[in-house]
Amino acid sequence: GVRYIGGQYHTYAIKGDGGPATEIVPAPYQRQILGLLVDELAPKELAIPESLLAQLTTDPFSRNSEYEGPRSTTAPEEFHVETGYAFDHLSAARTLADLIIGQLLKPETANRMISFADRQENALTLPEMITRLTEATWNAPRDSTAMERSFRRVTRGVLLDELMILGASPKASPETRAVVIEQLVRLKGKLSGMKDDDPVTEATVRQSERDLTHYLLNPATNARKSAALPQPAGAPL
Repeated sequence: GVRYIGGQYHTYAIKGDGGPATEIVPAPYQRQILGLLVDELAPKELAIPESLLAQLTTDPFSRNSEYEGPRSTTAPEEFHVETGYAFDHLSAARTLADLIIGQLLKPETANRMISFADRQENALTLPEMITRLTEATWNAPRDSTAMERSFRRVTRGVLLDELMILGASPKASPETRAVVIEQLVRLKGKLSGMKDDDPVTEATVRQSERDLTHYLLNPATNARKSAALPQPAGAPL
């Protein structure tokens, strides 16, 4: 049967129709999609050309400004950044990275990966997915340019935030929380040995180490919030 709910068509299995009510996506296809998503976290994929950055700015006459004069009748696509009038490419990258990582680490998704692992041969598991994300962020080789290092810091921070959110989520199953906490304990050990000559990178590593130490004392009490800005309304940037 088909019902129209919330702007989408939903198909329901009916007795005798011969089709399964649910079907697990083949593991090779899951890994293929995960690989494509992880590739989008690379600094080169998050970068906006300087020629375009020079043309971007935030709206000084937005609804949140104190401007009292006439306003444009065309509603702009608003993206409230932390740099005032200048467009913040790092905030944009943080939002994009969170759209990828946040979706992968939703409690329902993580719970399904735990649940499906014993129903599918060679299944893509939650520990494997987290390891892939960690390899692409915290375990990636040191980037050669300042811009690349900035984007790498962004993706590292987003992954840490989303893991801490998932590890403290009441919607996460006990097995999901156990896996996430174990992964975070391992990451904490790595952070303690990380050093970087770039002062901003070094500072963010040390802050991440402090945040993670505090969080692991009591994940539920020290639950994390995402630092990413909301996606702009309307068509994507």
